[in-house]
Amino acid sequence: MNTEIYKPIRIVTIIKVVVLLCVVSACDLFNNEQELFDDYGFEEGYFYYFGPEKVPLLRYKGHVSLEFKDHVIEERRQEILDQYGFEKIQAQFVADFPGFYRVTKKPATAYYTTYFDTTLNRLGNRPEVDYVLPAYELDDHDDECNIYLTTNTLLHTFHDSMSAIEQEILLDSLALYDRVILQRYVSPIPTFYYLLTVSKESDLDPYTLVNHYHEANLFSSINVNFGTLICK
Repeated sequence: MNTEIYKPIRIVTIIKVVVLLCVVSACDLFNNEQELFDDYGFEEGYFYYFGPEKVPLLRYKGHVSLEFKDHVIEERRQEILDQYGFEKIQAQFVADFPGFYRVTKKPATAYYTTYFDTTLNRLGNRPEVDYVLPAYELDDHDDECNIYLTTNTLLHTFHDSMSAIEQEILLDSLALYDRVILQRYVSPIPTFYYLLTVSKESDLDPYTLVNHYHEANLFSSINVNFGTLICK
């Protein structure tokens, strides 16, 4: 596999979702085309919101999105990956951009961070790991490869009608009850976005939490801040 490093850039889509974008060639991202699709396949029934519409996603059963904590050195990361039988598709190579890995011993769900109970003995709950979360592909039957790596951050904008005090009250309540952490992010266009980091103390995973917030109409827009790999 080619080990050349590809630097991601931040972009904003028309649905006001900021994603981390990594553009790579198919031969660089995968040893061969079959590596992406064998063993476990996909699971239907997932989506993200495009305004009021649901855009269908396929969840990988045999691949995960994984981010180590910054202080964990490369040698230790590799030891952990070897222990769990993970094969590197695209390594985590910059801060806040997850790696894309193929599982070989169990389906991907066996390794996810369990936000409702992080005492469970699994990779995503280890102290060296920020999270292990699902990887998705657009369910559009297109030949283009668009891989969405779930992160533990949610990107949102407030309703225009909300005052600064109302925004603060909302965020304080989410921090208290859902254990999320607020960060401010200045996007490439003249709009302020905010990132909510979902801590391991939260009762809900980022995918479930973002859909809950959307359906409750708490924000003008909100989505998972996906790390995105595009194969050309």
